[in-house]
Amino acid sequence: MDSLESRKPAPLNHDVLPRVSPFYHMWSNMYGKPFLYWSGTKPRLAISDLDMIKAVMMNTGGGSFDQTGFDPKGKILFGQGLVALVVGEQWAFHRRIINHPFRMERVKAGWLPEIVAATKKMLEKWEEKRDGRDEFELEVHRELYDLSADIMSRTAFGRKETAANALAWALLLLALNPEWQDKAREER
Repeated sequence: MDSLESRKPAPLNHDVLPRVSPFYHMWSNMYGKPFLYWSGTKPRLAISDLDMIKAVMMNTGGGSFDQTGFDPKGKILFGQGLVALVVGEQWAFHRRIINHPFRMERVKAGWLPEIVAATKKMLEKWEEKRDGRDEFELEVHRELYDLSADIMSRTAFGRKETAANALAWALLLLALNPEWQDKAREER
């Protein structure tokens, strides 16, 4: 019979790698970083150095690196979206499109004021809820979720609250209902 000690859940923390990918975690501890491993019949080089990752990800077909796609289980986890586009011209095309909005000068000039404004608004709301008390309860997860949604809607879509909420819900509903996506594409 199992003891109560062995049935206790593991403590919660942000170090999820040992749970999500135990072999990767074990191999990186055994062999260091980077390390070579096999996925079926294909050798793969696991890298974690940021400069090396940048060099690989910026490669758009020069032949220096052969980026491999996901294994079948990885495809289930990541789907066929932008994250799955790791090779070829399709990846280079999407990289060019997505790179423009994330230029540092655009982030500093356009996004930073919006991020600060949204954060100030949230903190002012918290002060109202506090109402002069030293202690009060707050659903922080929900508040940060709302803050993130507000920031994304302001920066990515250039919209303010009401329109941004409607747009966010529309995108969520489309994501949850792929058949609606097909109907929307047909109506174009």
